Amino acid sequence: FEQSLFTIKGKLDVAVFEKAWERIVQRHSILRTGFLWEDLERPVQAVYRQVDFSVTKHDWRALTDTQRETQLQSFIEADRNQGFVLNEPPLLRLALLRFGEEEHKFLFSRHHLLLDRWSRALLLKDFFAIYDALSEGREPVLAAAIPYSRYIAWLSRQDAKSAEQFWRTTLAGFAEPTSFGVVRKSSQPVEEGKYYADRRTQLSETATDN
Repeated sequence: FEQSLFTIKGKLDVAVFEKAWERIVQRHSILRTGFLWEDLERPVQAVYRQVDFSVTKHDWRALTDTQRETQLQSFIEADRNQGFVLNEPPLLRLALLRFGEEEHKFLFSRHHLLLDRWSRALLLKDFFAIYDALSEGREPVLAAAIPYSRYIAWLSRQDAKSAEQFWRTTLAGFAEPTSFGVVRKSSQPVEEGKYYADRRTQLSETATDN
């Protein structure tokens, strides 16, 4: 389960925003896909022609700043706890939360089975192109979407033994993880329910010049 939270500042056409996401769901079959495995020899992906999809919208302009932040955190947690039923697509949820006259929070929740970080970037690129076109009253012009089934077909043709031999040869001699050169946090007791932490490192212009 993954969530991304975006802050959108400026004028936003909510109707076009929702229509653009409807186009995205129709354009990319993986977003209309469910995963079936019970009573089957092997898991399968089932692509639906149509799925019930809409953007959840809330207007929180009447709340104070503190109330909005509290409401946002509660909303994010409730959305996360809701999870997904893998055989009931779409395995994504979108929420548009209005904070001000020209400020929205956009919560993009999805199962990792659908997208990785690279795929998310491509998906958002398509969304921006569609939103811009519809906002200007023209039909979006995009290259044909490559179906995910083509990747699955390619994957099924790969020789797992050859791949394993390649990586064993390539990584021969490595005996320990490679350090990123970032000083690790001092050992601290892990709080219950927390399994990760954030570390921010500011690099100077000199360090990044080359």
